[in-house]
Amino acid sequence: MCERAVLRYVLCAVLLLASASCNDGDGGGPTGPPAPIPRIAGIWSGIFSSDSGDSVAIFDLQQTGGNISGVVSVGAIVWSLEGEVNAQGFFQWRTRGATCGSFHGDAVLTTATHLEGDAQLDRFFCLEGQRLQGDLDLNRETAR
Repeated sequence: MCERAVLRYVLCAVLLLASASCNDGDGGGPTGPPAPIPRIAGIWSGIFSSDSGDSVAIFDLQQTGGNISGVVSVGAIVWSLEGEVNAQGFFQWRTRGATCGSFHGDAVLTTATHLEGDAQLDRFFCLEGQRLQGDLDLNRETAR
């Protein structure tokens, strides 16, 4: 009978320690729903500014959840793009399938209709062959 009492005592102590280790430090309650991902689908236009000057930039974006696809043009060059946007409004993109370099970068949604960020334009297959780092400032013209 004494063995059972000791076994119960040990089992209770183990259960108490196990339940204490489940507390993650924030009160141990259930977490809330994840933050919604902002909708950035639509047509955005603005300026890509670099040391070589300013160029018109236009993004035509489609969105499924956090996945972004579409096209982007800088000056006379057009690329298809893919990217992601997260719940904090951070948008990252890269171009694909281009014959005249690439364009990639990241931007943050500062308001529901304004994106600001940094981008890199590589024209390594173009006649002027250059790499431009610059700022991007876009406003949404049309929402989807």
